[in-house]
Amino acid sequence: MAEGCKEKIDLEFLIWIWNFRKRSRGKILETLDQVKEQKQVYIFKSPREVKEYIVANM
Repeated sequence: MAEGCKEKIDLEFLIWIWNFRKRSRGKILETLDQVKEQKQVYIFKSPREVKEYIVANM
C-alpha cells in the first residue's frame, strides 16, 4: 500500500471477499432483472463470452 494509505488487507476483508458471491449474487441479479426493461443487461459467464461479445461488436 502507498505511504499514508489507511486501507489494509486483513482477515475480515478476506472473509468479505470470499463470501461476496454467495451473499450478494442473488441481490445483484434481482436488481438487474428489475431494470432489464429500461436498460440493456448482459451477463457474461466466462472471459470467453466477453471476448466473443467484444469481437462481434467492434
